Amino acid sequence: MSRYVIAGLSASLFLSACGGGPPPQGNPYGVDSFIEEYYAARGITEETHGTFSTTAYFTPADTPRTPPSRESRWSGNGLGLLVAHSQGHSTIEVLYPVNAHQTYKSSGRGAAIPIEVRINPTADPSARYPRDVFRRLKTDQTYIFSGRLYSKTNRDAAIQLAQEVATKTHCRGGTLTRNTEKGDFAQAYAPRNRAANGRDVAPGWIISYRCSRWRKT
Repeated sequence: MSRYVIAGLSASLFLSACGGGPPPQGNPYGVDSFIEEYYAARGITEETHGTFSTTAYFTPADTPRTPPSRESRWSGNGLGLLVAHSQGHSTIEVLYPVNAHQTYKSSGRGAAIPIEVRINPTADPSARYPRDVFRRLKTDQTYIFSGRLYSKTNRDAAIQLAQEVATKTHCRGGTLTRNTEKGDFAQAYAPRNRAANGRDVAPGWIISYRCSRWRKT
């Protein structure tokens, strides 16, 4: 699950929290009031979190002016995106190298900054997202995925989607080029797959690019 995402609660979670008893009569799951109490206890309100359909759209003002800070390879950085496709919607994250904000500048003359566009598997339709770190993005077309989103048969759709997302958001106004320094620039990861260096990787697509908005100093 993507960072900061609060998935919708299910009937089974409700029953577990209530000791496994039968749901109340009238409501088929008996979850409505419990969910509201659960969210309220965690400070999750309509003001702080939105669903896919209520999250604000990305605008040019949301384009980062400097490389967002990323403290470690485990952390996200910059705004996450919510994008609709044929199977529902996914969260998409644009990841920068650790501490890239310290070595890549708009005035730099070296190599363009490397970025990775991570496309996560189809999200829970009722997931809630912090409004301060997610934006919804309109795409020029509906991208078609078949089977598991991270299936290699979806490679072309994933690349096209990643390219549109990057050029409209984090690389807006810059030139986007494929980054093949580590081999194939488009990698699909199924559950329990590992990266070439042996580390665990969450399921989804990782598409590697360079963006000319910032260059190495």
